[in-house]
Amino acid sequence: MKRGMDPFRAATILNVQEKIESISYGGESVYIGTAVGNILQFSFPLARTSEDQAALPASSAGAVALAAKRPVEQVCATSQFVFALSDGVLYVLPADVWSGKPVELCKDVKHICLHTGLGEEAVSPSEVCVATRKKLILFGHNGNSFEQRQEFPTSEAGKRITLGQRVVELGSGTGYVGLIAAAQGHRTTMTDRQLLLPQLQANIKTNGLEEVADAVELEWGGTLPFTDVDSVIMSDCVYLRENIEPLMQTLELLAPRHVIWANEIRGVEEEFQKLMIDRGWTFEQVPLPPENDFACEDIRVQWSLSNLRAPVILLQEYVGFSRSGVNMIYMMPPESQGREYKLYSERTGLAWEDVCPLDGKHGPRIAVLHGNELLLLIQENVGLFYNLSTKQPSPKNMVTWPRKVTHLGASANYVFGSSGLGQLDVYGIQDQKNCQTLTLEGVTVAVCQASAGRALIAAETSVTCLSPVPFDKQVKKLLLQVRINDARELITATYGPEDPERQVQLGRFQTLAGWALFRDLQFLQAFEHFMYCVDFRVDQVLMFWGRHLPAAWQPPSRGDDDGSPEPVDIKDFVRSRLGERQPPEVGDAAVSANVGLANAAAVSFLLKQREAILGQERLPQEQRTQGATSPASLLRAMDTLLLKLLLETDEDDVRLTEVLEGGVRCRVEDCEGFLRERGRLDVLARLWKAHSMYDLVLRELSAMLTNGRRDSRTDAPILAQMVEALRSARRAPHGADLLREYVPQLLLIDAEAVLPVFVTTSREREMPLEADEVLELLQGHDFLVLTFLEDLVEKNQAEPRHCAKLGLAYVAKVEEELSLPGAQRMTPTRTKLLRFLEEAAGVNAELLPRLEALQLHEERVIVCGREGRHREALRILVLDLNDLMRAEVYCRLVMAKELHAGVKDEVSVFSVDLPSWARGVVFGPKKPTPGDKVLDGFHEDPAMLAKDPAEAARPLMLLLQILLEAHEGAAATPEDHKKVAAEYRDAALSLLMGYAAHRDLPPNEVLGCLPARWPLEGISDYLSKCARICLHKQRASMLEENLSSMAYLKTFSAWAKERMRKVNITADRCCPVCNKRFVDKDSVGKAFVAYPNETCVHFTCKEHASICPKTGKNFADNLSVYCHALRVGQDEQS
Repeated sequence: MKRGMDPFRAATILNVQEKIESISYGGESVYIGTAVGNILQFSFPLARTSEDQAALPASSAGAVALAAKRPVEQVCATSQFVFALSDGVLYVLPADVWSGKPVELCKDVKHICLHTGLGEEAVSPSEVCVATRKKLILFGHNGNSFEQRQEFPTSEAGKRITLGQRVVELGSGTGYVGLIAAAQGHRTTMTDRQLLLPQLQANIKTNGLEEVADAVELEWGGTLPFTDVDSVIMSDCVYLRENIEPLMQTLELLAPRHVIWANEIRGVEEEFQKLMIDRGWTFEQVPLPPENDFACEDIRVQWSLSNLRAPVILLQEYVGFSRSGVNMIYMMPPESQGREYKLYSERTGLAWEDVCPLDGKHGPRIAVLHGNELLLLIQENVGLFYNLSTKQPSPKNMVTWPRKVTHLGASANYVFGSSGLGQLDVYGIQDQKNCQTLTLEGVTVAVCQASAGRALIAAETSVTCLSPVPFDKQVKKLLLQVRINDARELITATYGPEDPERQVQLGRFQTLAGWALFRDLQFLQAFEHFMYCVDFRVDQVLMFWGRHLPAAWQPPSRGDDDGSPEPVDIKDFVRSRLGERQPPEVGDAAVSANVGLANAAAVSFLLKQREAILGQERLPQEQRTQGATSPASLLRAMDTLLLKLLLETDEDDVRLTEVLEGGVRCRVEDCEGFLRERGRLDVLARLWKAHSMYDLVLRELSAMLTNGRRDSRTDAPILAQMVEALRSARRAPHGADLLREYVPQLLLIDAEAVLPVFVTTSREREMPLEADEVLELLQGHDFLVLTFLEDLVEKNQAEPRHCAKLGLAYVAKVEEELSLPGAQRMTPTRTKLLRFLEEAAGVNAELLPRLEALQLHEERVIVCGREGRHREALRILVLDLNDLMRAEVYCRLVMAKELHAGVKDEVSVFSVDLPSWARGVVFGPKKPTPGDKVLDGFHEDPAMLAKDPAEAARPLMLLLQILLEAHEGAAATPEDHKKVAAEYRDAALSLLMGYAAHRDLPPNEVLGCLPARWPLEGISDYLSKCARICLHKQRASMLEENLSSMAYLKTFSAWAKERMRKVNITADRCCPVCNKRFVDKDSVGKAFVAYPNETCVHFTCKEHASICPKTGKNFADNLSVYCHALRVGQDEQS
């Protein structure tokens, strides 16, 4: 690892004359066990500062000699006691070893360790665990002396199903299983009901187990006659479901460490297992050992039910339960079971669990880490991380030392291994990388942890302290050297992914790294780090461009030590940093280049931060993360600086335009001088516009157009800005005055450019000027007037006078287009005119003279039709346009509008694709034949038939009269007509045949209109068809009258029968709603309602008089009675 990242400083704190065998730290003292049986105590308090920690020596505090005078193999110290192991004997001493004599606590000891527990299960440090060859013993201090609290078997006993000291058997019966447990030396209490107690006591006496066994009455679910139970055994107790709940209650009250249970498979035991698991018990199947300790031939049982010898049912599998929760966790390699690590815990049911084997002949080494983890030395130079919570290897990489490890230790976020020859390699726990290698004097004999993350490394005659370098100091040192990646790796090695402090340190790292790069003039990388800071103080960056900030800007107070340099002008800062380099680079070119890079990086940074702070502004004050400066004040300073830097750095105004259009918070006075100095009056105008100062914008732009030379290239941007300002000024209170003042100037320069000012979109506010005033401003510019009127009509904002004016404008435009050489009759404007005349309101007959003068006959037809001048419209179609088919279509449209007012207004007589009901049938593509019914689509409304004929338009009669007049005129002056007289005569006869007996063409009136000189045989077909149609109508009317009278008589008869119909109510008939009889016990009837379907209900039970409550049928419309009457009539006829 590179220099500067060493996490520890090493210093020798003491030297001794005797050879050191072991070392420990407790309180503020170091305890050393020597080779001659002495325990030396040295005072080693924590230094006030981290710089003095490694150099602070330890001072001698006392010494004591053990009786054995043999090497002290182990020393474990707490704040109150010191435990020492020498020659297999464990001694306990007070913390001040010279103040008392060593007390012998236990013999035949191989190893000792302090029992501390884990997490919330931590216990008093005054407990020590002693490992012998066969068992583990836990000693605790009772206030006066140490006593044995618990004893646990080692792995040799762990292969059996072991019981505790106090055993209770539930459902003992004859006591066979309990007697076996007592015969093995366990204090056993056998329980059952009172009926079986004499038999149990007799069996205990028969087997001579009175001293270790007794019999007690116990009803499951009742109170307990005893406490302090280690183990519970049950043999075939689960066979009735009703006994499961009392049995579980008893187990809950007993609260044993575990339960050993054997049962015959009946199916009910699975339900018992599930219920116990739901209550927090864990389940484990234990195979029966080869040597069955539960079978004993010496046990004799006298059976109470019979004298026959019945076998005890022992299954091949046992079931064990244990409460979740760990009291102790020890990890040690049992010599008798091969070389492997095993875990012993009450969480595992007081049994050993295999962890991993040892590969090689090296000694086992264990280091306790934070987060319930251990580091196990599985090979001579390989360490494995093991998680005690999951009882699985941790998902970390294994640590591989470069040489054989003889001693293992841990401190804070690091683990270290010593080769025994003075080489010490330190690795990070999080990244498993080597971060420091130390070479110490002498041979390493022992390692222990001390307070404040320190570690003590003992050589044969000296002790070295590894004092951790403070994390903050390491990070700052690396960042001062601009070693950004190394600093980031240091954080990764110190804090794990799940550590909440990791995010805090990474956030602080981004700030420190950013300022380190800023000092190194790497501005782009610096601002990238600033972007990742959640609570970064943007105002501290702004101070380096103080000459561009608003005059009222108050410098922010410097916060905590975040690595930021003293703020000075960016040029001075760059110049001073370049001067510190070797060799110095203080030329103007180098300064300008670096300042340009700084400005460009600052612009990108401020654009992104600006969006973030705009979001901050919407949050409550207490939720903002931009320091003490309010977002409004900060945004003003940022926008002022951003606008000026954009003008200095960007070659175009793309980003500047985006900022200005998005709205800026800087004030005009903050930038006006800067902009005028650089001649950027266009940007100043945009700034005025952003602050709704439209009068200043327009005044400046108008002056630029007035004073400058006429140049289309330079005028175009100014005109565009002026138009945009006028569009925005429409929303201002004085917008109307600004339009009146500046629109005339724009019209003189570029009239077409004014159009966007008055043509608004649907989302824009309405024009502050009235339409007439706008038309007055645009007078003399026909194109603008026409476009403005079209916009009014399109948005349905035009009044009738505006529509009339637009119509005249269209006619004038059409006249202009038709006057051009080679012009077509149907011009684009004429197409607009036709559509306008059909749709727009306010069009009147004033246009007809001009339309007639221009021979715009189609337009004349539309105007006459809208004015109700149908005779004139038909005359134009027949005589001027010579289009009989369109004349018939016109008649059908008029009739359709009279029959269905407002429904068919969208259909035009000149439409290319007409609906079927509007197409002509006389003069159309299909010619009528005798007997054809041509009034398809027209159902004569009785109300229209009853209407006075004088009030109806009667377009067919008008068309007939025009055809007859044309016939007479063509006979007299054929040169003035487009058809000969015979053609008009045939057209009139075809019209009569097609619409014979139509209400618009009554035969009596038609005969009066026809010329007297026409021969009768010419109209005989018409007369015959009229006679047939009239006779048919008369007969149909008579039939309808007769049928109506017959239906009335049948309906009246049916109603009469219904009124005379009798309802028979018997004594047992009930109402279907309340199920009560209609006649009570006193033969008194109650009011009821009878429906036509013979359903009867009480009058008080009906919900509606016309709706049957039983079937839900509604008789309100009398339809059922009418249909019944018709059906009866049909049956009678048949």
